[in-house]
Amino acid sequence: MKKKNCEAGVRDSLGDPGAFFQAWAETAPEIFFIIDQNLRLTYTNPFTAGLLNKKPHYLVGKHLKELFPPEDLAIQRRNLKRVFHSGVSHYHEDLFHFPGQALWLGVRLVPLRDSRGKITAVLGVARDNTARKFLETNLEESERKYRSLVENIPGVVYIGSAKNPGELLYVSPRIQDLLGFSPEEWLADWKIWLERLQAKDRHRLYKGIKGAAKTATPFIQEYCLTNRKGETVWVYDQAYPVKDERGKLLYFQGMVIDISRRKKAEENLAKTEERYRTLFEATEDGVVITTEEGRILALNQACRRLFGIPQRASLKKLSVPDFYVNPQDRQTYIRTMKRKGFVSNYEIAYRKTDGSSFAGTLTATLQNDSEGRPIFMGIIRDITQRKRQEIELRQSRRELRNLSEHLHTLLEEEKKRISRRIHDELGQQLTAFKMDLYWLNRHFFDPPSLLSEKVGSMSQILDNTIHTVQNLCEELRPALLDNLGLIDALEWQINSFRERTGLEILWNVSPRNLNLSQENATLIFRLFQEAMNNIFLHARASRVIITLKKNANLVKFTIRDNGLGITEAQINSPRSFGLLGMRERVDARGGQIKIRGLAGKGTEVAIKIPLSKKEQRHD
Repeated sequence: MKKKNCEAGVRDSLGDPGAFFQAWAETAPEIFFIIDQNLRLTYTNPFTAGLLNKKPHYLVGKHLKELFPPEDLAIQRRNLKRVFHSGVSHYHEDLFHFPGQALWLGVRLVPLRDSRGKITAVLGVARDNTARKFLETNLEESERKYRSLVENIPGVVYIGSAKNPGELLYVSPRIQDLLGFSPEEWLADWKIWLERLQAKDRHRLYKGIKGAAKTATPFIQEYCLTNRKGETVWVYDQAYPVKDERGKLLYFQGMVIDISRRKKAEENLAKTEERYRTLFEATEDGVVITTEEGRILALNQACRRLFGIPQRASLKKLSVPDFYVNPQDRQTYIRTMKRKGFVSNYEIAYRKTDGSSFAGTLTATLQNDSEGRPIFMGIIRDITQRKRQEIELRQSRRELRNLSEHLHTLLEEEKKRISRRIHDELGQQLTAFKMDLYWLNRHFFDPPSLLSEKVGSMSQILDNTIHTVQNLCEELRPALLDNLGLIDALEWQINSFRERTGLEILWNVSPRNLNLSQENATLIFRLFQEAMNNIFLHARASRVIITLKKNANLVKFTIRDNGLGITEAQINSPRSFGLLGMRERVDARGGQIKIRGLAGKGTEVAIKIPLSKKEQRHD
């Protein structure tokens, strides 16, 4: 009774329900349609007709296949048959294609019955859910991308508790790759993180995460973890607090990255840099790195010593062009570097900080710094000694050529002198001897007294001839040197000089039974002869002191006079052939010779000659 009264009240208030429904459907921005059992439209509202770009009266009586594409028709036919057969309302959401657009519709299908309860049609009410579906799709896509990013990012992403960042609410599957534990194992007990820390780091890191939770500040640390295999893994851990709009801490969003390779690379780099620094500082050559403008970026200790740069001197106050004696050398060097990218053994005259100069070679390469600017890396070698040696070598060669010419001249003069003596002395004596023999042949039968006198004259000529031959032989090479040895030969020569020059000659030898090789004995004897000739010709001395001593591995021979004293110019003169000959003889035997003079006090010639092993074994 109450229900009927209620329905009557509705009819009284709204009038005819059919008219009310039609008025609502005609004006609502929603899809309304009625389809009979033959799948033909019996009603559609203007909004639905507008989506199909048709008038409502044109659509009435049309079959669904005339209105929708095949892909939509199959879905609608299936859903409509379900309602017709079951008599139960059905809701579905699908993508429908209308001219010029596609819409996601949420469709409610309601069976309509006649007075006998038979289903005669289906009422469809649909709402456009495209915007919501777009948001849902985008959200799903974002979630899928985010999960894919999280799970594939080269690091372990995690969400930490607001109270304790070490207690994880989520951890990405990468934890398996990093440490060998599944996400489920890692989430089961957050203290597993502490257990995997090295003992020395546990207190520091636990204190750090508690502090981050208390202050809602980021937690950023590098530390070591031990993986399931017991291997050490270096990680970089960074977690940032996430807060709501009121500033309340919700959780920590963090990521752990494996930095083992970086740490290994840093360790190797540190070792390489240490080796480079050791090599950089240990090399005896100067090493310098500069800009094109001449600003010094780095230099080693050898380079500081080379240019006399104080240890505390600031590199900012130094300029490379100041170290060139000739500025043009640097301009040439820069042009070559830009053209070829390197220079090798480029000779340059350098200037030190004290103003002095030295000769050097530069070997350098052109490189770029991290910003692409050119830098020059050079090695500077001091070649002053080499240059000096080259000069000395050229001088020595010149002296040797002069000495060789002089020796050839002396040899020719000696040949001429010997030839003259043989011709003048021996020739005359032999001619006289031959004439006496001729006389003797003619006067063979003369009185014995005449013959005896002539034989005596011939004997005298023969004695003189023998004496002349002996003198020539002694001058060429004393027989005493070969027969009696060096000491007796020197004493004979000393006596000869005493008689010839009147010099006071003091003589000291130790040991007396000096045993030397034939080569060394001849060398000392000839050096003695040359030195005594120089004293006789140039020194104007009255006394000469000669010392000959032998120790374990060398023999020392010293000749000192009290004459005028030789000068440096005379010692180094290329025309001092006697001194050049003495130097060359001593150098050939691997010895040393020093000649020094003091004006008015005389000259000393000190000679050291190394002994062979055979000579060292004899005292």
